[in-house]
Amino acid sequence: GTLSGVRMLSCSLSVCLLVQEFASRTLAECCASGSYKDLASFVSSVDAQQGGQGLQSLLIMPIQRVPRYVLLLQ
Repeated sequence: GTLSGVRMLSCSLSVCLLVQEFASRTLAECCASGSYKDLASFVSSVDAQQGGQGLQSLLIMPIQRVPRYVLLLQ
């Protein structure tokens, strides 16, 4: 029922947060490294286009929706 759906979403959120943290760290390391100049340029252009809202903050938006679904189901 609803309780199992809430548990499943909670587990999904935990996995998503781990993956997002890894992706965020990897993106930051790649941009800081001199080896990925095209990637760093792309990230800078996205930041500028989004009014200073960084690419990483945009990437976390879908993950922030999961707790809303959990609350809705509860």
